[in-house]
Amino acid sequence: MGGVPDGVVVLGIAVVVAVAQLRPQRVSTEARAWWVLPAVLVIATVDDGGLTDPRHRTVSALLLVATVLAGAAIGVAWAWTARVWRDDDGAYWARGRGATLAVWAVGVLVGAVPHGLAALAGVRHGNGTAMLALAATLLTRSAVVILRTGGLGALLRSAHDAHGGPYGPGHAHGAYGGGHGKEQALR
Repeated sequence: MGGVPDGVVVLGIAVVVAVAQLRPQRVSTEARAWWVLPAVLVIATVDDGGLTDPRHRTVSALLLVATVLAGAAIGVAWAWTARVWRDDDGAYWARGRGATLAVWAVGVLVGAVPHGLAALAGVRHGNGTAMLALAATLLTRSAVVILRTGGLGALLRSAHDAHGGPYGPGHAHGAYGGGHGKEQALR
């Protein structure tokens, strides 16, 4: 992917994910359900190469790390703005609220800061860094929501189940589902 199309891809994914988060979604602890999209973004970014400016390796590496850490922080904030509950069947659900949109808006602004600093310093700071930051956002958001529903045990079971553990592969339900029942609010 090159130049402008990367930015369009990042913006498109961010908009689709943000809009989807405003609808109730079943929380999945199935390993593949919450890390596949971030993994695809990372692979696409690394495959594309050019994450650092060869003329300014240190500064561009620092900007890359700052961008990814900012993305991870936005993912944590996003997860804490979501309403999480359990239905009568014991399934966990999450839904973004108005604060979720505010976090996304702040995330866009925070994500623009390293690009602006790079431009001021004359350092090439490609769209690949935005893709990595989005991957970090999505990954940390999913992990924190899963931690809110079942703690570390759910994440460990998820990894164990993915490898054919006692619950078997695919034991947990998919990440996207409909339906509502009586809700038991969590935190």
